[in-house]
Amino acid sequence: MNKIEYRNEYKSAKSNEQNSDSEQIVVWNGKDCSALNPIARENPLRLIFTKAGTKLFQIFDPLQTVSIPYPIKQHTFKLSKLDPELQLIIGSFLSQKDAANLSQVNRHFYSMRNSLLKQFISPLLRKILEMDYTSDEIQYLLSLHVIDYFSFDRKYIANELKIQKKSLSKLRYLTEDIIIDLINKYSESIRSIDLSIFPFISDKTINEIAEKCLHLRSLEIIYNLKISSKSIVNLVKKCPNIKNLCLVNCNQLNIDLITKKISKHCKGIETLDFFNSHNQITDKTFIALSKCPQLKYFTITNYEHVTQSGFFALANGSKSLQKITLVSDKVTDDVVTAFAENCK
Repeated sequence: MNKIEYRNEYKSAKSNEQNSDSEQIVVWNGKDCSALNPIARENPLRLIFTKAGTKLFQIFDPLQTVSIPYPIKQHTFKLSKLDPELQLIIGSFLSQKDAANLSQVNRHFYSMRNSLLKQFISPLLRKILEMDYTSDEIQYLLSLHVIDYFSFDRKYIANELKIQKKSLSKLRYLTEDIIIDLINKYSESIRSIDLSIFPFISDKTINEIAEKCLHLRSLEIIYNLKISSKSIVNLVKKCPNIKNLCLVNCNQLNIDLITKKISKHCKGIETLDFFNSHNQITDKTFIALSKCPQLKYFTITNYEHVTQSGFFALANGSKSLQKITLVSDKVTDDVVTAFAENCK
C-alpha cells in the first residue's frame, strides 16, 4: 500500500544555545517530495486528493505517479440537472446542426428540441408564431415568400410545425381577398412579398400593401396587366425603404413616371427589373436612375426611344452599379466603355 511518511530533520545552528528550526520532509512511496509547494508540504492530501478525481491528481502530482492510497469517488456534471433556463442559454451557443444532434441524445433533450431550434428562426417568423396563426395562413405566407422559403424558417416549419408549402394546384383557392386579409393581419411582419404567380392581383392589393406594409423591402410582380402606374407610384411613396422592385411583363406601366418617383422617394433602391415592361421608356428613366446612388442591379429591354445621352447619364451617375442587362442594338462600344470606366 502506498504510504505517506513524515521525517523531521534538524538544522544545525552556529551555537548550540540558539533555537533550531525543524523542517518537515514529505516522503511519497519512498520518494522525497520536498519540491512540493508549501501548501502541499503542510497537507499533501489537500493538493492531491480532490473531488475532481484521478485526472486532477495526475496533473498536479509532481512525481507522475498513478497510484492513490484509496479510491476516489468520481463526480459527473449533468447538464440535464440544471434549470431549463440555463440549459437554453447554454444551447444558444450551439450551431443548428449541434442543436439538432443534442435533441437526439435522450428524451429530456428531445423534449427541448423545439425551444433549442426556435432560436435559429428569423425574428419575422418568431413574431408570426406569437400571433394566432393557422396552418393555411403559414402555407400562404410561404407561397407569397413573406416567409423566406430557402432559409432555416422553412425547415423549422416543415419539421417542427409539420406544415408543408402548398403546391400550385392547391393555391387555386387563394383569392385576392384572402391575400388582402393576410396583409392586414401580418402587415407589421411583412418585409418581402412575391405576387408573381397571382395574375389576378389588382390595384386594390398594391394600395393595401402601400398603406399597411410600411417596412416593405422587396416586391415582385410578373405577367400582370391589372395593376396601374398610379398604384405603383403610391407604393413607392409610402414604402421609401424598398430595395428590390421587380415589374416583369407589365406593359401597361409608365416606367418613366415610376422611376422618377423612385429617384425621389427610394434613394436606397438596389435592384430594379423592368424586363419586357417597355411602355413609354425614354431617356427620363435612365436620367432618373442616375440619381439612385445605391443601385446595383438593373434590367431593362425594348427601349426604342432611349438615346446615347440616356446611357451615358446612367453610366456617369450610378457608381455602385454591378450588373446591368440591356437588350438592344443601341448599345455601342462607347456605352460599354462608359459603364466599364465609371461603374467599378
